[in-house]
Amino acid sequence: MIIYKDIVTGDEMISDSFKIQDINEVVFEVDCTLMEKNANPELEIGDDEEDEDTSKINNIANSFSLQRANCNKESYLRYIKGYFRVVVEKLKKKNTSEEEIQTFQKGASAYVKEQILPHFDDFKLYTGAAMDPEGMLALLRYREEGVTPYFTFWKHGLERMEV
Repeated sequence: MIIYKDIVTGDEMISDSFKIQDINEVVFEVDCTLMEKNANPELEIGDDEEDEDTSKINNIANSFSLQRANCNKESYLRYIKGYFRVVVEKLKKKNTSEEEIQTFQKGASAYVKEQILPHFDDFKLYTGAAMDPEGMLALLRYREEGVTPYFTFWKHGLERMEV
């Protein structure tokens, strides 16, 4: 199994047990689902007790302990500029080719301008389990049909770990 960890915080963000789509060599999109909060039968309370909390949770957020983060568009822009700088520093320390770094910088900038900012209010932001403000903010949105939720992760902000 392959686990992808945030290169800034080390938080586990996603694994290959989910279908990962590489979009423009810049982001990974990963479809997810909503499930009942206590859908795991092993965690069920006894039959004589009913759980009145029927709220739904996201399977990826639940599996990787991703935490909801809130910020407005202006705060996100400040954050993402700083985050991209940190990712580039990490890539340079890993001896990533200059071509790959430029692919990230150009592609990520275009993705923010074309995909995130025009639809910012449609996204929910999630941070890793450590809730480190320097770490990756994963973006949750629904596909155009309005039914399927999916997460977007910055490909170059993830470190691949085989287990």
